[in-house]
Amino acid sequence: MMTASLKENLSYFNQQFDGSADFIVRQFQITGTDAALLTLEGMVNKQVIVQGIMNPIMHATILDQDPVKKFEYIRDNTLATVDQAEVDTYDAAMQKLMNGFALLAIDGCIRMMAFSVQGFSFRGISEPQNEVTQRGSREGFVEPFLINMSMIRRRMHTPKLKFEIFTVGKESKTNICLCYLRDSVSPGVLSKVRKRLNDLQIDTVLAAGYISPQLVRRNSHFIFSGVGLSERPDTVCGKINEGRVAVIIDGTPNVLIVPHLFIENFQSFDDYAFRPFYATFTRWLKFFHSFWRYFYRDFMFPQQRSTQNCFQKR
Repeated sequence: MMTASLKENLSYFNQQFDGSADFIVRQFQITGTDAALLTLEGMVNKQVIVQGIMNPIMHATILDQDPVKKFEYIRDNTLATVDQAEVDTYDAAMQKLMNGFALLAIDGCIRMMAFSVQGFSFRGISEPQNEVTQRGSREGFVEPFLINMSMIRRRMHTPKLKFEIFTVGKESKTNICLCYLRDSVSPGVLSKVRKRLNDLQIDTVLAAGYISPQLVRRNSHFIFSGVGLSERPDTVCGKINEGRVAVIIDGTPNVLIVPHLFIENFQSFDDYAFRPFYATFTRWLKFFHSFWRYFYRDFMFPQQRSTQNCFQKR
């Protein structure tokens, strides 16, 4: 829990960051009461902070001298242009700060206000490089998971679509979001994914490959993975509509899909844009061709394969 002393609260954050260059503390007064605004350089939009937070606070007419009353007056009457939330623990405040929020601390209050003023740079939405399609959308996922969530929401206009946010990684504190349809998802699969994410013991999560092996059975020795991967929102929406669970990881443009079937290794990105009969026919055609190429020809006639290799070398 936080304390009512602004000095002690600032001392805790300074001790945690230990003089880090990107940790910024701006101290000022609100009608005679000491206050401070805590931000991380490069994670916030300074223009929004000045116009949406500092100017309204500094020009507000606050007659009550009680710090708690000032806190409530600012919360209820002064700041209306930015999203805000209250935090009363150091862990919650640190999590907000790491996600690009600005923290307002007032001397005499055991709570802080967190303002959503994210302003970090990120790559714009563009066509995926690895999953090129002839038909369908040209949009691909980006690194911020909130934008990826909105790209899925724009395609599925139903209140049955649900997002659940988890925090994974002892050091990285990475945000992970589960996405599924409430009426289509299997309760057993959903509970297993939740349990494996909660039981995940890892220090850092920087990419999808960090948690992909943890979403399958521990004693599974099957050569093919039961976790799929996609960077296309339309493909992920199609899987969600089939009852799958999508796992969105902050900081990576790839979305995990659970469960993943073996036959989907022969699936094309354009299958959802073609007629079902034609898409199924081409998928089975690729399956039988792969079976003939790698099993019947290479294993049943190895001498013929070695002879062909000799001609190719010549």
